[in-house]
Amino acid sequence: MIARILHIIADFIAPKRCMCCDTYDTWLCATCCAGLVMRADQVCWHCKKTPTPYGNLCTYCRGASPLRSIFVATSHTGEQKRLLSHLIHSYKYHFIAELSEPLGTILSHNISQAPLPIPDMIIPVPLHPRRLRWRGFNQSELLARAVPHRLAHHLSIPIKNNLLARTRYTRPQVTATQRTKRINNLRNAFVLINEKAVKRKRILLVDDVATTGATLTECAHTLKQAGAASIDAIVLSRG
Repeated sequence: MIARILHIIADFIAPKRCMCCDTYDTWLCATCCAGLVMRADQVCWHCKKTPTPYGNLCTYCRGASPLRSIFVATSHTGEQKRLLSHLIHSYKYHFIAELSEPLGTILSHNISQAPLPIPDMIIPVPLHPRRLRWRGFNQSELLARAVPHRLAHHLSIPIKNNLLARTRYTRPQVTATQRTKRINNLRNAFVLINEKAVKRKRILLVDDVATTGATLTECAHTLKQAGAASIDAIVLSRG
């Protein structure tokens, strides 16, 4: 109730305006959201050089990770890239949970046109409880809600947000500039709550941004060790 009252007061003092065109009563208007929906060219997520159908590992990188693919939903440069980065930053660090709806639309728009395998379940990348309390929401979990319908209209794909847990508090990945540092920062950071639930299952991970793929790779390691059949991922943007 207190949060709701503060939200109403904040809207009165500083009304919502589209971060792109300043239209009132929305953080991102439908027109500007549509302008950010762009089919991304997919490349091997590990070497970032070889074009691949849905961001899967190329022939040369195959076997380098238990994570089979990272499908990147957008591919922007210049002003569009700056705007999307600003939206994601505001979503995560200015705690604007309402941005999950337009960002979820951008994330999910091109999924139906991609040759992604239909998963048995969708798992958002979890936050450590400490960071979840600080932010108030898991940005990946909110984004994941837009995925199932776009991926398969005729199937009900469950979103499992309580299977994978982050048990070790780590500094934000954005502060680690090198891939090795990012990997070490996340080592043994995730555990499975129910290993039987993922055995022989096709899993799709959802996160907001992938830079080196270290977070998603560590999640995939944990899932693969429990017997998951395959692990793919989809992200909003490449860092």
